[in-house]
Amino acid sequence: MSTAEEQDTKALPRTQTQDQDIPVWETSKKALTIVQAAQKVFFEHGYAAATTDMLQREAGVSKSTLYQYFKNKEGMFIVMVKWTCANYIKAVHYDIITGDSLEEQLKNVAAAYLTLLLETGSASLFKVCVEGSKLSPHLGELFYACGPDVFKKVVSRILSLAAERGEFPLSADDENEIDAAATLFASMVRGEWFVLHLLNPEKTFPEKQINDWIDFSIRRFLAAYRRP
Repeated sequence: MSTAEEQDTKALPRTQTQDQDIPVWETSKKALTIVQAAQKVFFEHGYAAATTDMLQREAGVSKSTLYQYFKNKEGMFIVMVKWTCANYIKAVHYDIITGDSLEEQLKNVAAAYLTLLLETGSASLFKVCVEGSKLSPHLGELFYACGPDVFKKVVSRILSLAAERGEFPLSADDENEIDAAATLFASMVRGEWFVLHLLNPEKTFPEKQINDWIDFSIRRFLAAYRRP
């Protein structure tokens, strides 16, 4: 092991599973390098075909350094999913509510979310998580919690606040109805667009076409809940 690796290893005496408060990629540059390498390997080869030897070579670290941060391949995959989702959310800011009205807030969060979904990396992440979930169901649950569910929770918050203001005809205290409405809106926003993207990740969609779809989804969604 090189001197640099020895120093980096000493900087992180605890593993990711031992310290859940701080993401492992924030503990050292070496850990971040491994996570970035894991993303590249998993996206290119898939979950089943990826090996720790591939991950080690891509990261340019020794086996001992690799296992200092991660117990096994599954551990690296879990952290990779969390890191990737966190970066995507940070990049488009769809976890932040902006806009003065319900319509504006829904449009802003939907535009950010759909923009993210139509990025090539989103398709790669989705595909590898589907593959991984076949071997370990909890990996799929992890991806849902870190990705799609974050958007749904933001929409739930928007609808709940709108209900408190009297802009949305549901009770803010009825969490089940609010959650069902947020699920419906998320499904409408994704629509066929994400399916088409999964089938052809390199295909691009005109911005006007996307915006028109978002406007249509919001109109029909609100019309479905509008009181007679």
